[in-house]
This record gives sequence, structure tokens and C-alpha cells, in this order.
Amino acid sequence: MIKNRTILLLPVAGVIIFILLYWLATLYYPGGSQADHQEPGFSWKDNYWCNLLDKTAINGSDNAGRPFALAGMLVLVVSLSIFFLAVPFNVDIPTRLKRMISFAGLASMVSVLFLQAGSHDFILNMAGVFGFVAFGGMVSILLRMKWYGLAIWGFINLFLVALNNLLYYNEGWIGLLPIVQKITFLCFLIWISSICLRVYRVMGVGRIGQ
Repeated sequence: MIKNRTILLLPVAGVIIFILLYWLATLYYPGGSQADHQEPGFSWKDNYWCNLLDKTAINGSDNAGRPFALAGMLVLVVSLSIFFLAVPFNVDIPTRLKRMISFAGLASMVSVLFLQAGSHDFILNMAGVFGFVAFGGMVSILLRMKWYGLAIWGFINLFLVALNNLLYYNEGWIGLLPIVQKITFLCFLIWISSICLRVYRVMGVGRIGQ
């Protein structure tokens, strides 16, 4: 696994690159959303991230934003994989917990890579299960380190993930899901980056203990 202080900056850089590629993908998305199939362009209110990954936009046009979206997803998967490999092995926690977090985090990321292969809901659910285990492990690390602010932020992220699932499986509320999805993405990415920067900063002072 990865035990290196500098490597902790890579997920932060990856998050920035992902956001840039995401934004570019929205600029080139032809149009169509769950609210209006003929709506021009990308709607921040009604479109999902997954819409940017499709070969054909909802309005039937070729999706010119797809290459940016695919590149963004690849960058994000690699960045989060580094995060789950690096952070647990740069803090003093039980080896079993380190391995559990790294395995679950990597399994979640590998699952996401198969989103374009079909069975969208099944793959998302599988990635979600592994992600929940890794997520819970990260929160336990933060509690052990007594980094309570980041731990509370983690619980807020867990609540947002649960809210996403509630909206997804409730047809009456699904119109709110695209907005909540973007808020969840942003909160999660800022949380991940904050953890990396916190560990990086503390490692510069000395060994991180419990």
C-alpha cells in the first residue's frame, strides 16, 4: 500500500481536474433532461452526471460532452483509489481496519468503471455497498484521531447518500434528485480533499497517532 506524504496531494489535484472536466462535459452536452426531453443544453436542475456519460443525449443527439465526462470519471476513480490506498496507511490504526477500508474503497471504484457496461442500478448498488463500508471506516478513523469536525462532515455525507437513495426510489420526489446528487458530489469531494490536506499537514509535523 502507499505510505508517502506527497501522494496525499494527488486526490486533491484529481478532484480539481474532475470538476473542470465535468464542467466542460456540461458545456458540450446537446440537451434533454428528465423534465424536458427537448430542453437545450445541460440543466443543472434536471440532468444527472450519468446523462453526460451516455453516447446519445436525451434529446436524441450525439453527446459531444461524453469524452470529457469519461475522462472525468476515470480521473475521479483513480484519485479516490489513491485516497483509499494512501490515507489509511499513513495513520496509526489497526492493520485490519486499514486493509478493510482499502479493499472496500477499491472494490467500489472498480465497480463504478463498469457503469457503461449495463445493469446501471445493480452496479450502482454494488458500488454503494462497498463504498458504505469504506466510508464508515474513514469516519471511524476520524473519530479515532479526534478530528471531530471532519467526522461530523462524514456523517453529513452519509445522510446525503441516504437521501439520494430515498429520492431515487420515490417517484414523487425524484425531481429533486439531480440537485441533491450534485450537492452530495460537491460535499463528498470537499470532504475527501480536506482529509488529504489534514493528513498531509499533520505528517509534516510528525507521525500521526491515535
